[in-house]
Amino acid sequence: MRLMNKAGLIIFICSVIIFAQNKNLTMEQVILHGYSLTPEKLSGLNWIPDTEDISFIDTLNGEEKIFRQSYDSNEKKEIIGLSAFSKKLNSEKANPLNRFPNIEWVDKNSFKFEMKNKLYSYNKKTGKIRVLNSVDTSAENIDYATNNGAAYTLNNNLYVAVNGKQLQITNDSVKDIVNGQAVHRNEFGIIKGTFWSPSGKYLAFYRMDETMVTDYPIVDLTVRPAVVAPIKYPMAGMTSHEVTVGIYNTEEGTTHWLKTGTPKDQYLTGVTWDPNEKLIYIGILNRDQNHLQLKAYDIKTGKEVRILFEESNDKYVEPLQGPIFVKNQDDEFIWVSFRDGWNHLYLYKTDGSLVKKLTEGDWNVIDFDGFDSSGENIYFTSTKDSPIERQ
Repeated sequence: MRLMNKAGLIIFICSVIIFAQNKNLTMEQVILHGYSLTPEKLSGLNWIPDTEDISFIDTLNGEEKIFRQSYDSNEKKEIIGLSAFSKKLNSEKANPLNRFPNIEWVDKNSFKFEMKNKLYSYNKKTGKIRVLNSVDTSAENIDYATNNGAAYTLNNNLYVAVNGKQLQITNDSVKDIVNGQAVHRNEFGIIKGTFWSPSGKYLAFYRMDETMVTDYPIVDLTVRPAVVAPIKYPMAGMTSHEVTVGIYNTEEGTTHWLKTGTPKDQYLTGVTWDPNEKLIYIGILNRDQNHLQLKAYDIKTGKEVRILFEESNDKYVEPLQGPIFVKNQDDEFIWVSFRDGWNHLYLYKTDGSLVKKLTEGDWNVIDFDGFDSSGENIYFTSTKDSPIERQ
């Protein structure tokens, strides 16, 4: 795949290392002041939509500021300084800032950011900050949709905050049943338990039942005296937890459960929405972890629509993410797999037919980084040049 100059610019800017010529380091410099030897980098680096500019955080006259700069220019322009930004937040009764939060550009004039369980937007044209959404102050596992709806958990149940209302989605009183949280001990690339549809109308979520799993003794040494705080942990050959996937409709207030079948202790991985929000894709992995089926389910009936393909291995199959739908092409997706012994990219149709293998060789794709605006070119990070490098 072709790589554009802009991608190369990002990589270059992110890590600029200046080597001193013929300079010997002392043990004190290395051990006590090693941080001074780390590469210089730009903080908060982002592309600004519909422009050829990047934004980043830098310090000027002792103050953090957000700047913008064109990829083909050396001139940077200030967007806003931390002191001015903090004053604008004070009007929303937020705490003063010591540094900028992580920001996400929505369009060329505004970006979103999250603080203290609230989602804000800042418009650089009007200079105004406003609250887009807020959730319970005790909320955990907060996940925002593209339309600014929020999913979150309180204890072991799932809630949503949409249209100014906070609603409870599940009502499990047993502590060993959890909703909306990462399952399967965060294996197979699972890092969260909620999955918003592209429009934010639907929310898919995990429900994990561990009531049948034996307790494993753990000693909590953070209190005095230490106490036994057992956790649920299925030893090899013993009964494992059971996971299901629910689909919540924010407009109707209803939940449908996917009929993922048996055995109940199988792994459900790579939950991915169809761009048209009619189907949802899940990798069904057996407990031996050596056989995977990628399946499509109807979100309204919960029924299985088709098995797209299967992967097997004598030792194990390791699905780390779900299908990656091609930009501007809703019937094609990219699949990442170790099926030939190396981690590579494959192009599939949504009927399960393989179009072609996109990358090949005795090297691994480390990350899929995205598409260009046309969807015809992709960016990825790999070990192609050297196993100890990331290009």
